[in-house]
Amino acid sequence: MRSSLATSSRDNDEMTKTGAAARVRSLTGLLALGLMTGAVATPSGMAQSAGLEPAAGLPQTAVAAASLGDVAPIGSKPAAFSPERASFSVRFRDILTPYRVFLLTAVPGERVRLEIVEAGPTASDYRVEAKGGSATREARRFWTWEAPAVPGTYRISVRRNAVAGSGNTGAGRPLASDAITLNAVVMVPTDRLEDGKMGGYRIGEFPQTPYRDLPQYLPPRVLIPLANGADLQVSPHFTLAQFPCKGPPGYPKFVVLSEKLLLKLELLLERANEAGIASPTFQVLSGFRSPWYNANIGRPRYSRHIYGDAADIYVDNDGDGRMDDLNGDGQIDLADATVLHRIVEQMDGSVETAHLIGGLGQYPTTSNHGPFIHVDTREFRARW
Repeated sequence: MRSSLATSSRDNDEMTKTGAAARVRSLTGLLALGLMTGAVATPSGMAQSAGLEPAAGLPQTAVAAASLGDVAPIGSKPAAFSPERASFSVRFRDILTPYRVFLLTAVPGERVRLEIVEAGPTASDYRVEAKGGSATREARRFWTWEAPAVPGTYRISVRRNAVAGSGNTGAGRPLASDAITLNAVVMVPTDRLEDGKMGGYRIGEFPQTPYRDLPQYLPPRVLIPLANGADLQVSPHFTLAQFPCKGPPGYPKFVVLSEKLLLKLELLLERANEAGIASPTFQVLSGFRSPWYNANIGRPRYSRHIYGDAADIYVDNDGDGRMDDLNGDGQIDLADATVLHRIVEQMDGSVETAHLIGGLGQYPTTSNHGPFIHVDTREFRARW
């Protein structure tokens, strides 16, 4: 099947012609949708954890620097970097996340089943609290969250409670550092588009016929609103404001963002840090592209960017808007993108991370941008 899906040049996602993305600012506040406000979890102050066993979440196999070619540390490795994992994971749909803060998207009124996945046998108990909608316990490790009817952002807290004899804080008392917060976004259905616009913001028309009849190419059902100056932590090291379409200007903007892409970016960032590339996040040159914008810049009709599971990324710790010198040769060129490219190749070649497989490309410096790589989670291997 995969061999028959080898991409041709028309399928390849290529670089945008816009200028290099400015360095992303730190989280400025809560997501302001004009619909609701409330506390939204960020990784600030979160205690570091020992991480999960592979059975409970994402694998933690280190990527040896020697296998990546020459990798030069960008400054000293930050002692504060942590993957920010809990001692358990939460599964919803086909997403299994161990991260202490993570995105969950839903349509109005949707019932989302939450499952607690533990690293091994334990007597721990859990509680789920939802600030918006309702969370109903179905079994010891299963809950159902019913999304509110009104689009907005809502917080779901999944917390592990200590039990007698556990050596923790005591029977029934919660462990403040052992929790996962799902920043749940109830989104705006795409059937509300009028003449390719949502609230006056031009989006265009998504392809109605899936590429090669593959389900991952069905048009997105919903859009995430993003107001001017607003942001939302969507995973420990990424925020929603890193992913919106570059055009047209103005707010509110609407974004499609895949939780699976966030899993891949978080794991890639962890592997990069393990390899000596000290970075708190990746800069996103291009995240979501609306069909209208994607067509305007001449990109393929079925670009994964319009489905919200693709990102063009680079490392920029010095804040100059371009890739850093990752291989330490004193030049900023394609060889620096190759450093990240090799890490993704190892991830996509692993059985443990096969569920995150997708497209991978690398691009050289132009007058508009420095080198970068493209990653996505299209569910089959594609290279260019």
